[in-house]
Amino acid sequence: TMQLAGLLSDSPRRSGQRSLPQKAAQAMNALLLERGWRKDQILEAYLNLVPFRGETVGLAALSQVLFGKAPSGLDAREAAIAAALV
Repeated sequence: TMQLAGLLSDSPRRSGQRSLPQKAAQAMNALLLERGWRKDQILEAYLNLVPFRGETVGLAALSQVLFGKAPSGLDAREAAIAAALV
């Protein structure tokens, strides 16, 4: 949930680091997400927003780039590779 809260944050990041006030705001946003969303909704949102190298954002984009197909079409080996990259 903290990872999703960080992805949803408008706070600028330098070198991937956040200040203490930014981290506190991220924690508060994570608590709000936990109160309003189910775990499966949080995971789905994270998987749709997680950045990979370059301009690839989300598991669906990663699946297309690496395997040329939608995530629903991945076999067990391909799914394991995608999961390891998350």
